[in-house]
Amino acid sequence: SDETYSINITSSKIDIKAKTNSGLFYGLQTLAQLIDDDHSLPAGKLSDAPRYTFRGVQLDVSRNFHSKAFMLQLLDQMALLKLNKFHLHLADDEGWRLEIPGLPELTTVGAYRCYDPSEKNCLSPQLASGPDKETHVNGYLSVDDYIEVLKYAAARHIDVIPALDMPGHSRAAVKAMEARHSFYMAEGLPQKANEYMLTELQDKSVYRSIQHYTDNTLNPCIPSTYRFVDKVLSEIITMHQRAGVPLKRYHIGADETAGAWRDSPACNLSVKDNKDIHDMKELTGYFIEQISQKVSAKGVIPAVWGDGLDHANKDKIPNNMQVNVWGLLPDQIHNQVHNFTNLDFDTVLSVPDALYFDFPYQADPQEQGNPWGARSIDTFKVFQFMPDNLPAHAEIWPDLMGNKYSTTEKVTLNKGHRVTGIQAQLWSETTRSAEAAGYVYFPRLIAFSERAWHQAEWEVPYAVGQAYSSTSQHFNSQRKQQQLQDWAQFSRVLVDKVFPHLIKSDMFFRLPTPGAKIEKNILYANSMYEGLDIEYRLLIGKEIGEWRTYKSPVPIAENNRIELRNRLKGLARAGRIVVIDGGAK
Repeated sequence: SDETYSINITSSKIDIKAKTNSGLFYGLQTLAQLIDDDHSLPAGKLSDAPRYTFRGVQLDVSRNFHSKAFMLQLLDQMALLKLNKFHLHLADDEGWRLEIPGLPELTTVGAYRCYDPSEKNCLSPQLASGPDKETHVNGYLSVDDYIEVLKYAAARHIDVIPALDMPGHSRAAVKAMEARHSFYMAEGLPQKANEYMLTELQDKSVYRSIQHYTDNTLNPCIPSTYRFVDKVLSEIITMHQRAGVPLKRYHIGADETAGAWRDSPACNLSVKDNKDIHDMKELTGYFIEQISQKVSAKGVIPAVWGDGLDHANKDKIPNNMQVNVWGLLPDQIHNQVHNFTNLDFDTVLSVPDALYFDFPYQADPQEQGNPWGARSIDTFKVFQFMPDNLPAHAEIWPDLMGNKYSTTEKVTLNKGHRVTGIQAQLWSETTRSAEAAGYVYFPRLIAFSERAWHQAEWEVPYAVGQAYSSTSQHFNSQRKQQQLQDWAQFSRVLVDKVFPHLIKSDMFFRLPTPGAKIEKNILYANSMYEGLDIEYRLLIGKEIGEWRTYKSPVPIAENNRIELRNRLKGLARAGRIVVIDGGAK
């Protein structure tokens, strides 16, 4: 494949061979990772190729803005992990984060949240952004910033996929264009005011999105909506051309809000007069078909979320469509995945059960995240993920409420078909700083990169029509033992090589909490990653003892409370503290 490489190291030379510069780049990354502390290399040969051609990372900068500096820092880590797609979520309800020449209101209004009831100067405060305009969760990428990101990514063989959600999740754009409309109407220029309007003033529809917005959806029945999309897309293509990095993929989102156009005069007229639309429910599909065709006509691969593509007529969309599938495994999302894959779409797994990094690491109130799809996703769970056999997870994971479930294959995967890749998501509603983003990405992103590049021997192979449940035994004791041995080696590399590198790179990361139990007044403790120090201290009444290193089981007096934490040698900070009560157990 294009990304395959081989390395031959002898005492006299290092020979790297690859079909493309990308393969050569990955060979150099591997070489860098093989270098020991004494600057020596192991002699020998290896050849390597990725499991998937699409190995993506999504960063949402709309809900809370993350700086260009953090994006470049993240791209550095992606390059080392051989991840090659950067899905940059630039616009949603809560913010528009990319300068578009000719439409300054998108950023002067849509990139900021502050106290302004008219929303002519900024969007309303939300997600704890506060009343002031000058705060780090506000902001945007200028044209020059975006071009710099593009060049930086391209130098690391990473494609940037800009994402501007529509027709739903579009409140920032809607409000920005309403502010533009008000300005030009006051100037006596109604034609210019209406040029890029995204809503119909006569539309009296009452609706509510799942995030409780009542005014966040573009109208697919007015020409100015399509004029706006074409303007934005054309400007983004121009930015890519200026960077010398052609736009390869563009993500349109394809979310909508039920009932948004029910009382729209333009949409009622469209349903009446347009032979391709017979019902209001078909408008979402019509919009996706129109926009995806516009994107494809410009030589760009369109991308959408799977639930949006379900609305569209598959005969009226481009054949090279990318579709991100995000449904839950217990909800039998594998059937949708198999359907899209059988249709030869670029199917990219984005399932929340293992790939939503805005979910908490643990089911604990001290861990950040909104666990609507999974109570917790720790690094081991990401490591366990078997992307080529989604139904098999019914054997190893429960549903959101901790209940067992079973799978049914209504759509089987055709022979020779498989997903194009996997993508890790970070939605940033609860992630407000670079440190918080680093915490939720790392070390989960390391385990993600392992599954994106390498198929483990312990993974259960896909079998047509096979049913799975907590009582089936396809993931047997032998596979489990192989997995644990693989994990032990992987976690040791995390501690010995990856964590020290992250420290040098100034990338914040999470240390796990230790496990602990007390039996018969003896404290037993362990760590998720081999090689981390476990520290403990006693809490006796109001007195707090000194931190000590746990080396073997410790006798504990009754009624003592014990605090424990993990620490990495050479790191000033430690992991989150857990507390356990002493006493006879």
